[in-house]
Amino acid sequence: MEKKNKVFAERLMLTRRRDLITQEELAEMVGVSGQTISAYERNIQTPSLDIAAGIADALGVSLDWLAGREEAE
Repeated sequence: MEKKNKVFAERLMLTRRRDLITQEELAEMVGVSGQTISAYERNIQTPSLDIAAGIADALGVSLDWLAGREEAE
């Protein structure tokens, strides 16, 4: 499970940065705090399924890709 969480954290940060979205902007889009997004990116916290789906939607990627279940974005 730890490896999947690490993949989520890495893909979240890389996609957010690629799209030039700040942690605060993403947090506002999904209804959490900027500190929470930071915790997800540092693999300190794992989002609920609802929040993870919201993050995937906000970033325009599939939840399966974000969670490391698919290789293609």
